[in-house]
Amino acid sequence: MDPLSEAETKVNLRRSPTAPPLAAPRASARRALRGLRLALARRRRAARRRQRLAALIDEALEEIAAASAPLACSPGDCRRELAPALGRAAEHLRRALAETPGPVELAAGRWARDPLLRALFVSPEAISRFLAADGALRDFFARTSSGCAFALLTARRRERTVFAPLLDGDLLRRDEAQTVVEFEELELLEPSADEEALRRAAARRLLGEIAGRRVAATLALRRRREALREEKTLLAAQWKIAATRSGEQGGLRPPEALEAIAREIESLGAEAAGGGEFLRRLAALFAAPEKAFAVRPLRLHLNWLGVKLPLRRDPANAAEIVLAEWAPAEGEGRVAVFVRVPRREVPPCGERPEPL
Repeated sequence: MDPLSEAETKVNLRRSPTAPPLAAPRASARRALRGLRLALARRRRAARRRQRLAALIDEALEEIAAASAPLACSPGDCRRELAPALGRAAEHLRRALAETPGPVELAAGRWARDPLLRALFVSPEAISRFLAADGALRDFFARTSSGCAFALLTARRRERTVFAPLLDGDLLRRDEAQTVVEFEELELLEPSADEEALRRAAARRLLGEIAGRRVAATLALRRRREALREEKTLLAAQWKIAATRSGEQGGLRPPEALEAIAREIESLGAEAAGGGEFLRRLAALFAAPEKAFAVRPLRLHLNWLGVKLPLRRDPANAAEIVLAEWAPAEGEGRVAVFVRVPRREVPPCGERPEPL
């Protein structure tokens, strides 16, 4: 083959859609290496997630053991009974917190531009006073150099019906029933340096609240049980005294009252008697966390007066806001959103905030 023909052959090989013999193995090796790197990255992320979950469970167990101390539940008992179920509950709360919108910048200067802030606060000054009065937020900035704080803003949603004129297109309707949405009892929770730390603190707080409500319910059962036992002892003593005196039983409660008290004591169950049953019930609650705590997206179409409008309508003076509605099985539900608070919005600890 002459040199010109050999050069033409090389050019044709480069232009040919068929790769040279070594190109295919190299491409396969690159794909395999890329797949290996992706698999290793997934394994590292999964390992970090397991580490964060284990740390969250340990912290939650410490708080639950402290909260259940009145029930004589030791830290070892709490770990043995609750640790397996806490993993499922923590994972459920992680997904629930992922459904919570935000972070939204919580600053007075954004009030006019953000319909969510206008729905939660009546004025920019209300935002400033709210942030200045929050002791935990002021302490966070005092002990850290962070330029902003991530926190969870919660509130209680209240709806009431009012009768007022309603502009429907070009038609003004008089004395129409309208629903006004108001947000009360605003609270800023768990100020943190970053979103990851905030979500972890929020999950730990929610686990503690679930356990705290169960502790309160169990203590109420125990108090009721002790009161019934005292009443039963007193009635039994009165009846025995009266029974020794002939003709002096009138006016005393009959023996059926003692039987009724005994039945009520029995109906209170084993949870009122010992901490073991409390831990078993709490473990069952954590094992089915969707029954103990639910998160639902909440979309509201509000005008500038806070009147709720149908979502299908899009008037010029209304905007849609998005929150998460937290609905625990026990206790009152609240709405929530993640927020980011710049340091400049919070006065230093030495300055006294204006009264709310």
